Amino acid sequence: GRDSSRDEQGACALLSTQLNALLGERPVTHREVQGNESDVFMEYFPRGVTYQEGGVDSAFKATRPGAGPTRKLYQVKGKKNIRASERDLRWASFNTGDCFILDLGE
Repeated sequence: GRDSSRDEQGACALLSTQLNALLGERPVTHREVQGNESDVFMEYFPRGVTYQEGGVDSAFKATRPGAGPTRKLYQVKGKKNIRASERDLRWASFNTGDCFILDLGE
């Protein structure tokens, strides 16, 4: 995604190459850029796409026991191709032109 590190981008490239080899070089790979996805890509997700923060600090490590609920803020954009992106939970993230969802983690 847009906020991925160079290491994560490199790992993605390496793993996609390995997967392609494992599948006998038959797959065709298409690259999509977060925030500028093609209409064809968005048609695969008729209910929209949600971008979540992740990576080394979340998806690859176990959560701390007893850490409590995690609050998240999502900004929702689009009419035909709806996208929801996670934003920093602070007042500066809000604006008057978009819809926002506050997940209290409960």
